[in-house]
Amino acid sequence: MKEHMRKWFAASMVCTVVLAACGGGGANQAATIAPATVTGASKQPAVNSTNTPAAKDVAPTQTPDNTVATAAPKADNTSFASAALLGKDPVKLTVKDSQFYYKLAFGKGAVVVAILTVDAGSPEPATLTMYDESQTFLKEMQTPVGKSGTLRYVFSGAGGTGAFLKISGNSSVTLSALSTPQNDGGTGGDAGQDFDTATAVKPGTLNGILGDADGNDYFVVDLPKTGGVLNVTVQTSDNVVATVYDNSRNFIAEVAAQKTDKAPAGLQHILATDQGGQWIVRLNGSGEYTATVAFGGQNDANSGKDAGDSFDAATSVKPGSYNGLLGGADGNDYYLIDLPKGGGSLSVTVKTSDGNVVVTLYDDSQNYIGEAKSDKNKPDTGVYAAILNGGQGGNWFVRVNGEGSYAFTVNFVPQNDGGSGKDAGDDLDTALSLDKTEFDGIVGSLDGSDYYKIPAANGRKVTVAFSGKGVVVVSLYDANRNFLKETSIDAGKSADVVDDTGAEGDYTIRMNGTDGVGAYHAKITK
Repeated sequence: MKEHMRKWFAASMVCTVVLAACGGGGANQAATIAPATVTGASKQPAVNSTNTPAAKDVAPTQTPDNTVATAAPKADNTSFASAALLGKDPVKLTVKDSQFYYKLAFGKGAVVVAILTVDAGSPEPATLTMYDESQTFLKEMQTPVGKSGTLRYVFSGAGGTGAFLKISGNSSVTLSALSTPQNDGGTGGDAGQDFDTATAVKPGTLNGILGDADGNDYFVVDLPKTGGVLNVTVQTSDNVVATVYDNSRNFIAEVAAQKTDKAPAGLQHILATDQGGQWIVRLNGSGEYTATVAFGGQNDANSGKDAGDSFDAATSVKPGSYNGLLGGADGNDYYLIDLPKGGGSLSVTVKTSDGNVVVTLYDDSQNYIGEAKSDKNKPDTGVYAAILNGGQGGNWFVRVNGEGSYAFTVNFVPQNDGGSGKDAGDDLDTALSLDKTEFDGIVGSLDGSDYYKIPAANGRKVTVAFSGKGVVVVSLYDANRNFLKETSIDAGKSADVVDDTGAEGDYTIRMNGTDGVGAYHAKITK
């Protein structure tokens, strides 16, 4: 009778091995097997599984090298040593006073799924226990009468290539199993388990699976050293954390995703020009996941890269409107603008909608001149303006620092004091000679004074209208550079300065913008 039963079991045992890709395009998921149909069974409830072995289990006898001992010929599969190899089809059997063992063989990094169905007429539930190839307990579940349960275990790429399944209870059951090779990131296997074994991928979509012995997937992405924006997102069927490390394995940032999230969780990191190289994205947790790694080069001021991060590396621009991005290690963008040395009005503006940035102006000797600010919580555009005198110009610098995207402008208008196309002289020696009875100019800021030499024949009455801000002071000097008289004119006002001292000959007018800044109009009469 015993021999008859052994032959019956041997004839009915089968193995189902289904290979499913885990790669891109949504195919990178562990394959799913529908539970066997049970006649008269109601909707399947959740089946509990645990990592605690049954109390009645005892440690199996092992060979010295921790492998399974060889079974006696024709022995029943009631031990690890005599475990039967699962074949192609589901196995139907009855367990009561014994336990039956089956074994699976697969490649490293596989996902093993076993389905146990308990017949509706069985006296008791059945228990399915999974062990690794060294007979170490992995997982267990109990399946109620008339129900089906699924036991899944994720092996890492560093793990074994086999597993045992044990059935116990007082039941008639059907057992099937499959092993699915992982395809993390479309690589055909499990991703690396640490920094040293990280799997090389290109930016794009990474599908994979985590859990059990495979708690970490490490990917390495080669980023160009041109500055740029790194975006990482992750979505999962359970709980997964995506962590980014730089090429020196320093922690940069992380983001956590849960199965209840309605959208992918994401992070963004901005790389400076000197960053890049072999960056690491680590995914750890459990569950199937879809992650994306995207990298886009910066294009500060239409340069196709990150703007320089120092005076020496400043990016050259011309007057105009530009956009840029700051954040992370990229906290500064330096721009260089070549200004003519004839004097002029220079203005810079800055605006951000998602950060806090400051634009700072420096002269050709890298001396601080002034600054303007912009904050996402304030709608106003930050503005700084300066009037350069005739001796200033050359390579000036605009520095934008802070965090966020920004728009900035640089505008320069050459001076045209007295219609000369430049700044009027800054002292008596460089006074601009005029034979006009009416002229316009601008003074103030870095251009403290404008000097004009006026022919005596044009008259000695000077009428000045000041349309700027603050106060401008108008002074007269005789041909020998002696001070004659002066008057102050408030913004929006006009006043006369008349030389009634009896002086003769040509004279000089000085427009002093020490306490004011802006445009003026002058008229000379007799």
